[in-house]
Amino acid sequence: TVPVMMDKMVDLNVRYSNTPSTLFSLPATLSTERIEITGQSTVVEEIDSVNLESISVNEISVSNNTFTRDVNIDRMGVSVIDRSELPVTVTVDMDGYSERNFSVPISGHHVVTGLAGRFSYELLSTNVVTMVGPADVIEVMNEGDLYYTIDLSGITAPGTYTQSVTVRMLNNASVWAYGTYRCDISITETGTAG
Repeated sequence: TVPVMMDKMVDLNVRYSNTPSTLFSLPATLSTERIEITGQSTVVEEIDSVNLESISVNEISVSNNTFTRDVNIDRMGVSVIDRSELPVTVTVDMDGYSERNFSVPISGHHVVTGLAGRFSYELLSTNVVTMVGPADVIEVMNEGDLYYTIDLSGITAPGTYTQSVTVRMLNNASVWAYGTYRCDISITETGTAG
């Protein structure tokens, strides 16, 4: 039997990664809104849209808001017919957004995950971070609103480590940190597990 092939125009979706919430979204303009795909008809007829490769929010700022992304088709045997319009230029609409620099408090309510119970931690360094978000939120926020989330699951012994950290704002899922940040962290053993 010969599989029946089908061509179809589908919409393109912009996806964001490392977002402050699962519902996070930003409006964007695409250089190409739709593309034509081809593949087995039983597969293609179920597809209404395909995703572009995701854009990490820590790459987005008021002045850095244009990206090129290829199509990310995760279905076997499905391909783009005409690749001349790829990669797609994505321009994130930053109208109404602003950015400011803040120093994240070195002590405070940092969210640490993955650290074994017999260890305690202390932040030895912090960062000046560029926070981006709606202008009305950025205008009134202060350093005390910021905290780190830190995954320490890879640490198995006391010592000083340099770890990647994510900067978040308390009680707000529309603000993000532009750039990547690291902190020095001292890990001490508090007692024996048993």
